[in-house]
Order: sequence, then structure tokens, then C-alpha cells
Amino acid sequence: MTSLRLRVGVDLRCLESGEIRGFARYTRALTTALADRRDIQLTGYCTAPKAVDVPFDVDPMRAGSEVWSEQAWLPTWAARRGMDVLWCPANRGLPFLAPIPTILTLHDAVEWDASLVPPPQGRSRARFAYSSVCSLASAARIIVPSASAKVAVAGRLRITSTRLSVIHEAADTRFHQSPPAAEIEATLRCHGLVPGYVLYVGGLDPKKDVATLLRAVARTASAGHVTVVAGAADGAWNALATSAGAARIVRVESPTDDELRCLYAAAGCFVFPAIAEGFGLPVVEAMAAGVPVVGANAGALPEVIASGGQLFPPGDDGGLAGVITALLTNDALRDAWATRAAARAREMSWAQAAKATARVLHEAGEMHRLSVFSNRCVRLRSWRAWMPPRLGRPD
Repeated sequence: MTSLRLRVGVDLRCLESGEIRGFARYTRALTTALADRRDIQLTGYCTAPKAVDVPFDVDPMRAGSEVWSEQAWLPTWAARRGMDVLWCPANRGLPFLAPIPTILTLHDAVEWDASLVPPPQGRSRARFAYSSVCSLASAARIIVPSASAKVAVAGRLRITSTRLSVIHEAADTRFHQSPPAAEIEATLRCHGLVPGYVLYVGGLDPKKDVATLLRAVARTASAGHVTVVAGAADGAWNALATSAGAARIVRVESPTDDELRCLYAAAGCFVFPAIAEGFGLPVVEAMAAGVPVVGANAGALPEVIASGGQLFPPGDDGGLAGVITALLTNDALRDAWATRAAARAREMSWAQAAKATARVLHEAGEMHRLSVFSNRCVRLRSWRAWMPPRLGRPD
């Protein structure tokens, strides 16, 4: 390195759509926290810089095929800009021939499980295979969001645990602050809601197991309980709504952060029934808002929720219905769990995540360039484990 500040090139393509969910939420929050540090100098790159709002410079990435952009343009850009490290925060996108060490954030290993995620086909399959092999072989260090994700990644992808660093995510500071009562009232009125509903925030893919939540709420429908599903448009919605039975459900499509804050604030409880989750950021946001939280005893959720909420056996709609009923009919119990939730959320912050991430970036930046490349070649031996799963053949 030639300067006191580590110069880090960061892939911001996940922010280009403007819809801040999942990887994008993580990327925006963590890069913003890193930009406040004196030991890190970030420079972003993406194909649509004007669409990205971050507090540091963003360079335009040459448009074209992803293979050419990542494997030819990106190494050249990194050398020309004098980067010390390249970091991709959204599972893949690293160049194999980068002249400097590279870091990957791998959020979980679910994409390699055909029982949870439909395997990609055709060109998508080729893209998955190419980019996974290049990114996983290239990465000198891999950041994962939980100890659970570390175990899954190490086991399924045959990656040595010494390459993996666990760094928890956190809720944005806005979720720790209660929105004005008038704003909450206006949001609820817009969606035809009254306070005290059951809230779920997230996608509708199989690993989220929203069907179990709807079956549980159907068991308590006589008490007037409503489930609010907040997320982007999804082709699975119609089938899921049809299967809801007696459960009353309201869909809030692509809510803004301000709407989410209001939805959290007025919820009777928050339920996250996912059966495979690398972290579960909506859980931490709900806890930060002081909402009683209930999660499936699966994946990273026990680790993330810890003492801040209650767990139920995955897929057990009867057990979940009992927990929901208790929370929504007992004010003292609900207040106690709300207090515990808020306390747990305060134990995690993006400043802490940025400090830990900066440490990993600096460790990578100190690596000898020759060993960086030779290690990449050695890691290619595991390429078969990184191939997309085959349809009908879950591992």
C-alpha cells in the first residue's frame, strides 16, 4: 500500500435498481458506516452511478457482458485507480485475475440448495457457475453474517473456516426511533389497518415459509388478527393468498423505510418463519423498533434473536399460533418481550460491523501479491462444489 488510508474498490451494482432490500440494504448501510472511518477510502463502481446514493465517489463501470466487465475491465480499473483491495458485498462479482487481494461477502449458501431455491437454468446457470467459481476462488477472505452461515458455507462449499469472518449486520439508527404518531396513523389508514396486527417483512420464496405464518394466523382469526406481508411484488403471492384460508392478510408492496418504521411501530408482534436464513435483517429492525419478535428455530435466527425474542419449531403452525395468541392478548407479556427485543437490537450496530469489516479489509491489503494469486489457483480445486445444483437433485 502507498497511503495510510486503505483504498477499497466496492461493487455497488446491487444498489442500481433503487429498491433497497437484502443485499442492497446491507451494502448501503455498511458502506455508509465505512465512509465515516479515517483508515478506509472507498471508491464505488457500477454501471449506473447516477442511480446510486452513497457518501463517496462512484466510477462508471463499462457496460457490456458481465464476463468482460468483471474479468477484464475491473482488474484494469483497479490497477489504474491504485486500489489496495476489491470488495464485492453481494455474493459474487469478483475478477479471478485481479492484481490485488479481493474480499467477498457471502450472505448464505442457500443458492446451492435445490430443495429451497429452484436451480438456475440456461444462461442463468452458466452465469451462476462462472461467477461463483471466479468469486469464490478469487476471494482472499469471505465475510459471512452469522456463525450459522459460516458453518453452512464451510460445509456445503468446502471453504476452509480460516477464510471466513463472521460479522453481524444491524438495524439502521432510524428504526430505533419511534415515528410521529400522525405519521403512523396516516400509514395505517392508507392500508386499512388498525394497531396490533401480526407483521412479516420479507420475500415469499419457499425458504421464508410464509405459509406456516398464515396457517398460524388462521388459527387465531376469530380474535380478529391480521397478518401484514410487506415486500416486493412476487409471482408466488396469488398462490400464497389463496392458501391463507381463514387468515386475514394485507399486502403492503415495496414499502419505503418510513412506511416500514410505521408498520413496525404499530405491530402487535413480528414473526419471521424462515427455515433457512443467513441473518434475517428484518428481525433486527423489528427488535430495534421495540416489537415483540417470534422466529423459527432455524438457520441464523436463534443466534440473531438470542434473548430478544421467542422461537418456535420450524413449520409448527400450532405452536406459532399459541405464541402469537399469548402476545396479542397479554399486554404485560407483550411489553416485556418488546423491552427485551429493543435491548438485543442495541447490541448490534453498523459502526461495529464497519470496524470488523475494516479489520478484514486491512488484513487482506497486507497480503503478498504473489501469494494472493498462487492461493487462487490452489482454491480452484474446489470448483465442483461451487457449481449450481441440478434440478431434482438436492444435495
